[in-house]
Amino acid sequence: MSEGKPLVEDENSTLDKIIHYFPYFAVPIAILMLAAYFFNFHSGFGDQGDFGAFGDFFGGILNPMLSFLTILLLLRQLRYQRSELNSTAAELRATAEIHKETMKHNQAVDIYEKTYKEFDSAVANYHDSLSNSFLTISKDGDAYREALRLGDGVSKSDGTIYLTLETLEQKADVIRDILFSPKDQVLLDNLNIALNSTVRYATEIYFFAEEYQKLGVNNLLYLGRLERFHESLQNVERQIESLEIEDTVLPITSVLNAIIHHCEQTIMLANDTPNLD
Repeated sequence: MSEGKPLVEDENSTLDKIIHYFPYFAVPIAILMLAAYFFNFHSGFGDQGDFGAFGDFFGGILNPMLSFLTILLLLRQLRYQRSELNSTAAELRATAEIHKETMKHNQAVDIYEKTYKEFDSAVANYHDSLSNSFLTISKDGDAYREALRLGDGVSKSDGTIYLTLETLEQKADVIRDILFSPKDQVLLDNLNIALNSTVRYATEIYFFAEEYQKLGVNNLLYLGRLERFHESLQNVERQIESLEIEDTVLPITSVLNAIIHHCEQTIMLANDTPNLD
């Protein structure tokens, strides 16, 4: 029986039909033979010779029919045995598949337990890179005096301006003033360094998440953080775009865009992957 068909064949198959209707064919023949014999000998069974000859004739007709029925029953028994073998084989395949999935799950759990601290560390370092100041502008600088005039990005304690990747859009006016000042290259160099650091940690997070998704790690262990990380990356992208700086000046932004795109794909795949737990 080919895979995909019922393990027990339809009872209305040709073989079952023949076995079912066989008595309707054999019994009338036997009755007709007996009736013909007794019709010929009205007084009873006739003499011993006639009865013996009739027995041989009757046996010659009935024995092949019984042999044929025996063969049919044997064929049906073989069919059921084959069905049982197919059923056993299907159960073995199912067991092997379950074992394979279990091994895959155990491997995923083992790898996650060995790497989740590094994953958490990469997430923490990423967020620190966003909040850490990559450029400090003191109050004696030209950019500071322009920022003071704009009333933006000045610390209340000593008037120092702290630029971070989280506040680029908020302090876009201050940054634009610096970009049109002699200190523009200092700003761009420090911004590139900050972005490179952030992208490095972002790449680590993505690689961990991608591996977890491929291994089938439970989504509850990493997917929520990956989604928040993806939103944070999109925010960083918006922050950079608010500065209206050309991509050739900040080439690292192309890598940032690629990570955002890959994260979207990984999140979609993870949401479509059922958890083994």
